[in-house]
Amino acid sequence: MEGIARDSAVAIGIQPRFHFFAERKRDYLRLEVLLGLFNYKKSRVHIFMHHRTYWKYANQVVGKRHLFLTHIDHPDDLTSERWQGFVLPDCVITQNSQTAGLAQNIGIDKAKILIGYGGVSRSQYFPVSKLGLQAPFALIVGDCKPRKNPEFLKEVIIGLPNINFVIHGTGWLNYIFSDEGIPKNLKIIEFRQGENPRLMREASVLLSVAIKEGGPFPVLEALASGTPVVATPTGFCSEIVSTGRGVLLSPTPGISEVQKAIMDAFSLKAKVATKDLLDGQLKWDEFGFKLYFGRGTSV
Repeated sequence: MEGIARDSAVAIGIQPRFHFFAERKRDYLRLEVLLGLFNYKKSRVHIFMHHRTYWKYANQVVGKRHLFLTHIDHPDDLTSERWQGFVLPDCVITQNSQTAGLAQNIGIDKAKILIGYGGVSRSQYFPVSKLGLQAPFALIVGDCKPRKNPEFLKEVIIGLPNINFVIHGTGWLNYIFSDEGIPKNLKIIEFRQGENPRLMREASVLLSVAIKEGGPFPVLEALASGTPVVATPTGFCSEIVSTGRGVLLSPTPGISEVQKAIMDAFSLKAKVATKDLLDGQLKWDEFGFKLYFGRGTSV
């Protein structure tokens, strides 16, 4: 979340103050958390990057309140009853239409709700300059959490031994292949930001079989890199992954469905590897104006 706020701020030429709030008691030992206790109230506009932080601090600040609302792990949290006693945000930025609808259901004026899918740095994420032959592989990017559906991904990897997979992320061995060893068709790379753009360009497809997402951002990075996406209809995937950009899976796909989608994406990659599949759209400055100034087309 910090990276999202910083990248969008740089893109529009502003230098906001960042305040870090404690999630656990030991967090109060961190200098940035202690500093935040004394000056987080001073801003004219307060950008809250998570709804739980909003619930804790929104009533303590003076000025406009913007809320970046991604996915909701527990939808019952986002009810009008839950929000009684809280001042409503002056602007809500969501990453998809479904969450925008939830925001409207709690009583937020539709005109104050903006959809901001996110942004992509074209200096980092861009297609290859020419078509070439390369061994195809499916790329999975991100930190492993239960909502990433790691057990099903494990079934996919084992069930499709003729397809190579690369996981670029952290924590995956805490969930899968920790005991029986990594299969021959899988390579796990600890996430390094500097390696991500290259892997996005070289991959034949970005695969996301998540159960719940706000975005996810890797979808945008892959498409800007000329790499098709195969994804379950979570977050903004049903709004972004269209014909010519990849394959949208069913909410609970089987291995055969994933296999066909991956093979279709492999074929598509051979045709579109040199193209920005977002057509230059979704830049960080566009998202930044929504996040910090509430400027954009409402839902």
